[in-house]
Amino acid sequence: MGGAAPLLPSAKPGGRPRSSDLRRILDAICYVVRSGCAWRLLPGDFAPGSTGYDYFRKWRSAGVWQRLNAALREQVRRLAGRQANPARRSLTATGSRPPSAAGRGAMAAFAAGRAPSLEEAIAEALDEMAVEGKTAPAGAASRGEV
Repeated sequence: MGGAAPLLPSAKPGGRPRSSDLRRILDAICYVVRSGCAWRLLPGDFAPGSTGYDYFRKWRSAGVWQRLNAALREQVRRLAGRQANPARRSLTATGSRPPSAAGRGAMAAFAAGRAPSLEEAIAEALDEMAVEGKTAPAGAASRGEV
């Protein structure tokens, strides 16, 4: 699963082994975030909607999304040649600049002078992992993307 695996909670000790693939669950969550579809309308390539929603809800309460967003933001900043954790500056010090970057995603957000949203950071990290050949998103073969 690449760089996201250490940030996701491990299975609880002593219980039944995890039967769902975390990559399929993360892909299902990202699909819902990107497309805006209802959980029950997820295509069959992904984990079941009830499973995806359950993990999404549990990870939201556990703060997993905040940790994942922070890690992805640091990675994107490093790739852009910027300091991973800059000191916070006030709006009066930075001023407000109009967006100058074309395109979408976390890199465009940084170029426009704003922090990327969780959806932008996740989408860019998943796209980067797929391009590097680390792993293809679930269902990519059936959509002819591999």
